Amino acid sequence: MSGIVEKIKQNEKLYRFLVGIARKQEHFKNDVLAKAVWAVCVKFPLQENKVYLTNFNGRGFADNQKYIAKELMQREKDYKLIWLLQNPRQQQLPEGIKPVKTGTFREIYHMATSKYWINNVRFNQYFKKRKGQYYIQTWHAGLGFKRIEKDVEDTLSKEYIEMAKKDSAAIDLIVSNGPFMTKHFKRIFWYDGEFLEKGHPRNDIFYTAGEEERQEIYKKLGIPNHVKTVLYAPTFRADYGLSAYNMDYERVIKTLKKKFGGEWRLLVRLHPNLFDKFDALNLNSEHIQNVSGYSDMQELLFASDVMITDFTSAMFEFAIMDKPCFLYASDLEEYMKERGLITLEQVPFPKTDTNDGLEQLIMEYEPGVYFKRVHEFMEDKCCDRGIGAKSVADWMEEH
Repeated sequence: MSGIVEKIKQNEKLYRFLVGIARKQEHFKNDVLAKAVWAVCVKFPLQENKVYLTNFNGRGFADNQKYIAKELMQREKDYKLIWLLQNPRQQQLPEGIKPVKTGTFREIYHMATSKYWINNVRFNQYFKKRKGQYYIQTWHAGLGFKRIEKDVEDTLSKEYIEMAKKDSAAIDLIVSNGPFMTKHFKRIFWYDGEFLEKGHPRNDIFYTAGEEERQEIYKKLGIPNHVKTVLYAPTFRADYGLSAYNMDYERVIKTLKKKFGGEWRLLVRLHPNLFDKFDALNLNSEHIQNVSGYSDMQELLFASDVMITDFTSAMFEFAIMDKPCFLYASDLEEYMKERGLITLEQVPFPKTDTNDGLEQLIMEYEPGVYFKRVHEFMEDKCCDRGIGAKSVADWMEEH
């Protein structure tokens, strides 16, 4: 195999041929040619300081990976950070992080030669972890309503289950935000390895950022500093429809102004599956802003004064900051049937399925009662303290 490696290094035509093959294999899966490319790439030396990071298979610079990468860039070990992107020309990365396009020879090469893999979804392409490599799984959600993995095994395809089990078998560490999450993930993730219960790196911003960072986020969004913001971040429905988003947006703004005073702007962040459907909501108002394309959800959570959502797990992260969160969903009763790590009956946030009810919840909001209920709920479910990224980086330096 060493002869093949040398040919690849020296023969540009052969290199381009392999690149062409890899580009056709977007997910690589178990394709014979992808296996052949992998078999060649693993003959290259493993690079001790190289870290391969991917967020939703190339979606952009965000989630736990972003904050781990920023922590590693501050370390003295001179890490070589590789970030997987679907569209490197359209997606920006900080200086010092190398973008790599999905579905290319480079993707296989860098995955094969990186000492560390950091992912927040399943690896569904072909790979076989080498001796000396470590796979850190951060997952993309914490506490939530939706049942996942083993809890819905009867609805999953045989192919997915096989892939998930293979992926879990390769994991060396799962990042957890506390014993509650760890307990459930041990049960549903086909995994019995090590957990790091130091909080989610993406939530570090809630502890480490201040007014200067808030103003910077406002500046990027084009919002004057004196304006208060309410973030509306609903999740998507199975039919990908918009009927559930029938909130009276203008009424919400007027109610918040009446309750809390000041000038308000409503930020709408649709689920990534619906980013391109904002215009269909027909929200033509200077007080309403589409932030669906803003890459970092945590920055939006940090900068917002109030949150309105339905069933997204981000509500629990917002609760860390002691800010009011209200749940609005016209299909509330339907979702009450769902059973995940958390059920709607347990959730401490005020909830309603009507616009009249939402106005009433906001007007009746009383901080003392609200925070007592939220704190009691979160007490045994969250260990975030602003050291999530540091803890992951420390773990890496110990391995």
